[in-house]
Amino acid sequence: MFYWNGCDVTFSDVTPTFCEPHPGKTTTIGQFRSAIERSLDLFGNNSADLSVVYFESIDDLGHRYGPDSVHVKGMVKQVDRVIETMLREIETRHLDDDINVMVLSDHGMTDVSLSKVVNISDVINMDNIEVIINNYGSSVYIWPKNGKEQTVYASLENTSAYFKTFLRKDIPPQWHFQHNNRIPDILLVAQLGWYIDTPSFGFYYYDNTGAMRGEHGFDVTESDMAGLFVAMGPDFRTNVKVDKLNNVNLYQVMCGIIGVGPRPHNGSWSDVVNLVADISTSTAAALSSSSSSTTTTTTVVLVYILCTMNNSCF
Repeated sequence: MFYWNGCDVTFSDVTPTFCEPHPGKTTTIGQFRSAIERSLDLFGNNSADLSVVYFESIDDLGHRYGPDSVHVKGMVKQVDRVIETMLREIETRHLDDDINVMVLSDHGMTDVSLSKVVNISDVINMDNIEVIINNYGSSVYIWPKNGKEQTVYASLENTSAYFKTFLRKDIPPQWHFQHNNRIPDILLVAQLGWYIDTPSFGFYYYDNTGAMRGEHGFDVTESDMAGLFVAMGPDFRTNVKVDKLNNVNLYQVMCGIIGVGPRPHNGSWSDVVNLVADISTSTAAALSSSSSSTTTTTTVVLVYILCTMNNSCF
């Protein structure tokens, strides 16, 4: 695993055999290129079955300059060239019958600006608040003090047309954001492109580039919030397109390809069954068993945050 926070953590007595820790600052295109090259070397000498590479420079530039900025487009072109080189190298090393490639992101991004800000500081009484967490403007988590939930909710409901207020029980079920003890009692979600200011947390500024110009975390049904998924290799069907695909479905695909029985998850196999080329050998056996099976197929997974509007980079 490359640059993935927590990749050195032991879980259920299992620790990744290889972890290149996140450097603590935004990874560079050079580090991304190096991780890809090292992944191919590990595959070539049979030292790895799975490589996961995290690259967030596109996300960082999208926040700083906006998702349609020349900075984002320039970085996307650089990433595209790295991936192009990787695909050529896979062919040169005669690994194209062994390696599957998955390129994905976990969200999109949209423009934000100082001209679209709604400030709730004047309508919320902090004496009634236990904790308030501002998720960089797109959403706000609120835990009122005991007995003050309805009071706080009433002060925020219908305050502005530019954000919606939800009690925990009323959060839309399709967001899957209700049944964990970390979910707030009250959730505010801004209208796409708007920013919610809260007491002690205003519009976010970067030290060297100024006010933030791109953000995510809005309603997931908005097209600007959609991510990217592209895959190819011997275990994927060719020329298959899907309208929508939830990221929670991809874990079982990875497990199936490398022959590992998946742990309990929220994916639905019926949503991805048409993506896989040979269900009987590459996926179905692993999905029906909790134990590992033997397979010669390897997969490299490239994970980076895509920030261009409408996800039109590739």
